[in-house]
Amino acid sequence: MTAGLSLTAVIMWCKALGKVLTREKLLYIFGRKTPKAALVITMTMGFIPKLKRLHRQLLDSLNCSGANISDSRFDRLKKDCTVFTALCAGTLERGADTAASMKARGYGIQKRSFAHSFKFRAWDGIFVAVFAVIFALVLIFSAKGELSAAFYPVIKLENSVLPVEMFALLCVFPFILEVKESIKWKYCLAKM
Repeated sequence: MTAGLSLTAVIMWCKALGKVLTREKLLYIFGRKTPKAALVITMTMGFIPKLKRLHRQLLDSLNCSGANISDSRFDRLKKDCTVFTALCAGTLERGADTAASMKARGYGIQKRSFAHSFKFRAWDGIFVAVFAVIFALVLIFSAKGELSAAFYPVIKLENSVLPVEMFALLCVFPFILEVKESIKWKYCLAKM
């Protein structure tokens, strides 16, 4: 049960990271120092949903053409190979088109310019400072051995509850921020 909960927590954290850290934000963070790596990361993040859509379209078109009349394993394998081949060919073609388009636009020839609407406000500084302090406390408690837990089969807490409270606060901090933003958004909508 604890292994399942741990896996669920990891999946939820990755999903939350995917919602918060969009392609534009990644490009903003890494774009100036490592523009090529940022481009590869953002293109990959956009590539996966496109690949899923293309796979679904290819399957649908193959099913509509009447190609899946038989349900034998060999026919299903043959259909999957056909879809995979078409998917690879389409992917390679799109990649070549993207590379040619970027070369035609002069990507990488001169220093890149940026236009982003992200601004580092005072609230962002306060948030980063508070988060850094809580994170540092969690690391200190972990290094001292005061924050250790064994998931198989017991959770063992040492001397005080403060390390656990700091760790819980670290985990809940993004949720608190999301609730604050949601309340702020609803307040702004109510003023309209």
